[in-house]
Amino acid sequence: MSRADGAWYFTRVSRPAAVTIALLAAAILFPVSALAQNEPLYEASVPVADQSESQRVAALRAALGAVLVKVTGDREAPARQWAQGLLGDAGMLVQQFRYERQESVDAEITLHLRARFDPAALLRALRERSVPIWGRERPATLVWLAYDDGTTRGLVDSTAPPEIRAAIEGAAMARGLPLVWPLLDLEDRAALPFADLWGGFDERIDAASERYRANAVLVGRLYRVDDARWAVRWNILETGSSDGKVSGPGSLDEVAAVGPQWVADRFAERYALVPTAAGDGRTRLVVAGVTGVGEYASVMRYLGSLSPVRSVELDGVDRDEVIFALDLRGTPEQVQQAIALGSRLVPEPTIDDFDLTLRYAIRP
Repeated sequence: MSRADGAWYFTRVSRPAAVTIALLAAAILFPVSALAQNEPLYEASVPVADQSESQRVAALRAALGAVLVKVTGDREAPARQWAQGLLGDAGMLVQQFRYERQESVDAEITLHLRARFDPAALLRALRERSVPIWGRERPATLVWLAYDDGTTRGLVDSTAPPEIRAAIEGAAMARGLPLVWPLLDLEDRAALPFADLWGGFDERIDAASERYRANAVLVGRLYRVDDARWAVRWNILETGSSDGKVSGPGSLDEVAAVGPQWVADRFAERYALVPTAAGDGRTRLVVAGVTGVGEYASVMRYLGSLSPVRSVELDGVDRDEVIFALDLRGTPEQVQQAIALGSRLVPEPTIDDFDLTLRYAIRP
């Protein structure tokens, strides 16, 4: 173990069966943006008072709890009975951790411990406990957010008050929910003026959202109630339907968190896989338009990465069509859901009502 500039960098190296652990050191404290997006599902950052052992043990437990929320889709995961043993073993599940200084939007600097946990070991433990797992295929959610702070009205973009966007992104990051923000360029502003978004004209919002090809649209109308409190009217637009709720009055962080949490709860309920023997099986999937060895290898890697798929084998080739045999840990319907969330393949029509083969083509 070595040290540089008063900070530690730790890596846990796991070996199969009886695991031998080595702690390696090597890095320095460095500033990290509080607005970082797309935080990996198996990483979490938690505040610590110092680098003592007692703080580290507590922080690793808290970090694993945050990861469990993202991976299971259950915001109450750390309090569940099945989680207690896992949280107690946080030190054995961690792959690496480091200390870093994070700067908030109001320039406050705090010390954090960032930990990454072993995905394979954690997923195996969750499956052994029959806990639902929300895989890496996550719906991209487009966020249209209008705000009125009492003196200024506008749409949230990179130039908007940073605390507003930070509050939304922080809540989404805690759930592993990928967000897409509109460009708010001339095209967006012509298609969706502030008045139309504030007025809740769903047809105009849907039309303006088409260019982003998101899986869902989260619409927020944020307004200041008084000096300390805010409220938000939220709507989720999905495939022609709309659902709404109001959050607040409350602090900005409290009311901002409701929208992403609401979306994440809905998607986790829909897409999280409960590992059961009944879900295991095999299915065939045909992909048309495969033009070379490189494309074939790319499709095979992609299919193997899907959460409902345990393994993939080549089952046959017919001209530009490749037939894959999928060994499943989910159902064929869950495979279709996972593929629908991506942009790699597009569905092809089945041959007849008795055709149980999944049919797709390379997206042009």
